[in-house]
Amino acid sequence: MLGSRYRTIVPRLAGPVRSLRRSLVSQAVQGSPAWKLGRLNHVAIAVPDMEKASTFWKHVMQADTVSESVAMPEHGVYTVFVELGNTKIELLHPYGAQSPIAGFLAKNA
Repeated sequence: MLGSRYRTIVPRLAGPVRSLRRSLVSQAVQGSPAWKLGRLNHVAIAVPDMEKASTFWKHVMQADTVSESVAMPEHGVYTVFVELGNTKIELLHPYGAQSPIAGFLAKNA
């Protein structure tokens, strides 16, 4: 019984819920400075395996350019930049166990 009742109520609610969500989001962002940022420079992605990530972006995603890995010990990372036409992806890999990226990957992997 509950199943059939649920199936009749959900479709009737779906339209108004979508409309309300759209309205709330629209009101929240109107005039917000965050929406006036302009061109995106790059997005950083922490990766557990730099070689696999670089290969993925180069061969699977067919990125325009994938740089060589560059050690940045002062920041505790290795970096690779992936160029994708109008923006870049920065791949970050830990440079040693004390790297902040190592901690991030340990918590989120």
